[in-house]
Amino acid sequence: MEKFAIGLVMGGLVGALLVANNHKMRALVKKAQDETQAKLDAFMDEKIRMMEKGAEKAAEKAEEIVDEAKEKISKKTKKNA
Repeated sequence: MEKFAIGLVMGGLVGALLVANNHKMRALVKKAQDETQAKLDAFMDEKIRMMEKGAEKAAEKAEEIVDEAKEKISKKTKKNA
């Protein structure tokens, strides 16, 4: 009977330690996931900003090219008229 009681107490202690460690491990994993997600979000935001700037520059360049083409066309039409 004494061995059973000692085994029961030891099993309870080991079980409590496993649960506590398991809780700590889950908390650590969750924290690591949150940090990784935050870094990934910041990285993606930066990439999106860079792409938006590139798109704005491309649009400005396209407008310049269109304006130059309009000027050339209007000069040629004035010469031919």
